[in-house]
Amino acid sequence: MKKLIITLFVCVVYGMPTYGANVCAKTGTYIGVLKKDVNGTVSATDMTTKSWKILFDYDGDNVNEKMITGLASCNGITGTFGISVTNLYTDASDVGTYCWCKMEPVITYYTAENKRPTGITSYWTFLQTFNSETNCASDCTSECADAVANNTSDFRYKLFEAIW
Repeated sequence: MKKLIITLFVCVVYGMPTYGANVCAKTGTYIGVLKKDVNGTVSATDMTTKSWKILFDYDGDNVNEKMITGLASCNGITGTFGISVTNLYTDASDVGTYCWCKMEPVITYYTAENKRPTGITSYWTFLQTFNSETNCASDCTSECADAVANNTSDFRYKLFEAIW
C-alpha cells in the first residue's frame, strides 16, 4: 500500500505540466514596479506645459524615491471619471472644461540624466469637469497630480490600470 501511495504521488508530481516563457527586452526598456496602495508627494507642477511630477517612497527611507511624471490637458471632449480612452489626442495647448490626465515621461524632469527619458505611459484618463475653461487651465495640472499622489476616489488605481 505504501508503494502504491508513493507511486501515485510521484506520478502526480511529475505528471504536472510546467510552463515557462523567455522574455526579451530591447536595450533601454524601462521596467518598473508600481505600488497602488502607497501615496506619493507632488514634487512639481508646471501650468505652462501642464506637466506634473510625483515621488513615491516605496521603501520608506526617503532616499530611493520612485518618480512618476505625467501630463494634464483641458479638452472639449467629456468623459467618465477614471475611464481611459485609447484614441484621445490632446496636448497642453487644447482648451475646454474637461480635465484629462496621463502618465508619460516628461523630458524636463529628466534633464539631469542628459538622455531620453524612460518611464511609464498610460492612456488619457478622465478626471473631472471644471465650470470654466479658465478654471480648468489653472487647476487641471495640480488636480491631476493630487489625484495620482493621494489616490483621490481611487484615481491612481484607475490610471495604473490604463498603462499601455
